[in-house]
Amino acid sequence: MKIAVIGAGIVGITTAYELANDGHEVSVFEQNTMAAEEASFANAGLIAPSQLIPLSSPAWPSTSMMQILRRQSRLDIRGMPTIRDLKWRWKWNRSLKNDDFLANFASTQNLITYSQARIHEISAGASLEYERSDGQLVLIHSEADRKSIQPLLTHLKETGVAAKDLSAEEARKIEPALSASAPIDSAVYFPNDEVGNCRQFALLLKAEATKLGVKFHFDTEVTAIDATLHIALRTRDGVAAQAFDGIVVCAGQLSHKLLSPIGVKLPLISAYGYTISAAIGEPLNAPRSAVLDLQKRISISRLGNRIRVSGGAEMGDNAGSKNTKTVESLYRALQQYFPGAARYPSGTQVWKGTRTLATDGLPLIGASQIPGIWLNVGHGANGWGMSCGSARVLADVIQRKQPDIDLTRLNPARFAT
Repeated sequence: MKIAVIGAGIVGITTAYELANDGHEVSVFEQNTMAAEEASFANAGLIAPSQLIPLSSPAWPSTSMMQILRRQSRLDIRGMPTIRDLKWRWKWNRSLKNDDFLANFASTQNLITYSQARIHEISAGASLEYERSDGQLVLIHSEADRKSIQPLLTHLKETGVAAKDLSAEEARKIEPALSASAPIDSAVYFPNDEVGNCRQFALLLKAEATKLGVKFHFDTEVTAIDATLHIALRTRDGVAAQAFDGIVVCAGQLSHKLLSPIGVKLPLISAYGYTISAAIGEPLNAPRSAVLDLQKRISISRLGNRIRVSGGAEMGDNAGSKNTKTVESLYRALQQYFPGAARYPSGTQVWKGTRTLATDGLPLIGASQIPGIWLNVGHGANGWGMSCGSARVLADVIQRKQPDIDLTRLNPARFAT
């Protein structure tokens, strides 16, 4: 089939690659000048089957777990939210009381685990070399927090996720550079979690997709889609229209704008996260892989010769402004846990990116209600971790093959009216 993929972030590129691998004629349309310029540009880099605290988590069935999940899954509001933002927020808050937490959690966990295996398979097959490291150390500040997450840890272990409970002293053996004065009560180590440079991988896979015949069109804005599978384009040279046998929408925050005029209503919203990336000044003072402060929702990761600190989750009409308090909190966390590791402020990159979320916290992967239009959107903060798996299972759906994992809870039909 002749298929259009809208969006050249990590999800769009992996989708184009898998479709081309299946023999389809694929064209990718991207409004930016390069691939992976938005949500895939400088994200935390985590690929974490542990999913210890998802961004949107329904409440765990215990009072203590409910409190910590709600604290960790909060979304701050900045700027002036729209009516649509507020409606989404209301539905999202209701999802925090959803009794289907375990089933939803298992769906995302299965997808990330499957996707991680596919990332490794693609990397080995194409000899892709990108910055990566293994393991994630989750820091716990108090005995109360440690006890509160035990039900979730028990569930993770029962589903086969490798997790090791550690004392503060044992945690420092995993990450020797952790400051001796850092307030750590205990930790959990997930050896099968990992960190990878999302943008590096995306650009490398784009080159592989091009070898398979995928055509990438940059500086090309898709202004409209219609039910007859035509897309309207705006380029530097003017406007045009093209027809396809199928369209896959991987456009993140633009997906709602493109789909709502043709009756595909999706409860998607953009939340914003922050990262700072700084060059490593002294390697012995830097983390070996990923460290997560459970209480502050801040992760610190090593990507080659840089450290990346990630945190924050906010919504509202504030895409063009940065929250200085959030950025300052990232600097403080880096100084608290790994003092002397980074060279800054010289050359430090401060980035604010989008995370497109559905009201139930699950991605939408599969057919829309319009024949020939498929969706691969709504991955939240886990677009990188879910990308290769999402692309493979969607390609299977398009080929009318049985996917390797159950997509029941990820099917866009759950929001069809």
